[in-house]
Amino acid sequence: MEKNEYKPVVSVIIPAYNVEKYISSCLDSVFQQPVYNIEIICVEDGSADGTSDIIKKYCNKDNRIRLISNVGNKGTAYARNRGLEIARGKYVYFLDADDLIKPQIFTELIKYADENETDCIYFNSELQDEEHIGNLRLHFELPDLEGKILSGTEMFSILMENNAYTGSVCRQFWRRRFLTDYDIKFSDGLLGEDAEFSVRAMLSAKRCMCIDKEYHIYRRHGGTMSTNVSPQKAIAMFKIYCRLLEFWNQSKFSEEVNGYFDKYMCMRLKQARRLYARNKKFLSEKDFESGSECHLYCRLLVNADINEALRLKTDDLIKLRSASEIIVYGAGNYAVDVIECLNREGILVNAVAVTKKHSNTVSINGLPVYEIEELEANHKYAAIVLGVKSRENKSDIIEELKRRRLFNIINIQN
Repeated sequence: MEKNEYKPVVSVIIPAYNVEKYISSCLDSVFQQPVYNIEIICVEDGSADGTSDIIKKYCNKDNRIRLISNVGNKGTAYARNRGLEIARGKYVYFLDADDLIKPQIFTELIKYADENETDCIYFNSELQDEEHIGNLRLHFELPDLEGKILSGTEMFSILMENNAYTGSVCRQFWRRRFLTDYDIKFSDGLLGEDAEFSVRAMLSAKRCMCIDKEYHIYRRHGGTMSTNVSPQKAIAMFKIYCRLLEFWNQSKFSEEVNGYFDKYMCMRLKQARRLYARNKKFLSEKDFESGSECHLYCRLLVNADINEALRLKTDDLIKLRSASEIIVYGAGNYAVDVIECLNREGILVNAVAVTKKHSNTVSINGLPVYEIEELEANHKYAAIVLGVKSRENKSDIIEELKRRRLFNIINIQN
């Protein structure tokens, strides 16, 4: 059968940029699906490694895969939009090239979507933290939500109420006609483009449902976009915040939905401020083109008090300044905040500690990495500053450190 005669039920869109290490296993996870009538659209985004050659080999083996090559690196948003333009499936699934999917994903999601005529189905992910970068919650228990059909605004409200909202498109299964009818696309040229797409799409959808199953496997490693804290990410996050404000201003939601949207926007602003604080010496008003972006940049970032900044108690400062060695336990975004807090006080951090590190991990955030066993063996007198935010995780770590007779533990407060 010729490719142009093939009628897929699902279009799997995979942006691929410098992922020669991951793309084969990603594609293998798609090809292991028992559902045959799928198309795989790989948008190769100007890679400098062997990504394109690997995809071509798969194209020669199976006519369900299509390779689209960009001239130069256009970004994930551009690649996804290009894939969406040529997709022919009844449903669309966006998969990152360094992730995996489980064998039953399409068999079950197609059945749910067909029976319930959904615009979107949301589901969970399994985390494979390859370099133990930090804690990440991907599984949510949603009482009385499993299998229910709700509008997008109802779904958004419930997810926000349960602190369970996610903007990751890899956990969403869309009806293609819905996306094209509402002209919902990704913001081209911006990092973290999932955020705007997901909110706009969810709040426009008429029929949504959640499935409490892990269909997607998120392989988190040092090169993933979610670990990016660069000036470009800071600019993108604030631009997306501004665009979402415009979307909110143009929409008419109930008082309840407006309340949850306000909560969401406050969260987005907090994240933008944190990234700005890390990158402010690289940013200026000229990074924002429109008048509204420049105005909000000055009002909300430059002139705003960042109340989220961490503070050290006087007693803790005294302990740290007299310590022979300082190690931050944790390697996620919150740990970076803790390290910056210490730097503001003129306190040098010597290393980062994690429960278990990946075999290839040499450093995190430019600092050497120790496992907890190494702390016990060689760093008993170090001051260990907790760089994890969850109270439950903190309690577990403190208990484990004390069990190993590491007692010089400092917990920075918000």
